[in-house]
Amino acid sequence: MLLAAALATALSGCVPVHWFAGEPKSLRLLDGTAAACVLVEERYWSQPFVSALPRGGHVALQLVSSP
Repeated sequence: MLLAAALATALSGCVPVHWFAGEPKSLRLLDGTAAACVLVEERYWSQPFVSALPRGGHVALQLVSSP
């Protein structure tokens, strides 16, 4: 519960966007927008993509779904 409270506080100013691409250059589409939290599905999660996020001032959250 404490972890959930800490996470909620840290992300309080986060404007989420569900992202459907794994290409790092696709993040340029977010330039100049209020989006700060990129929700990424596991299939698009890669090291180059995640490494490109901080350069644009974005935070990544991986979406996990159960079967």
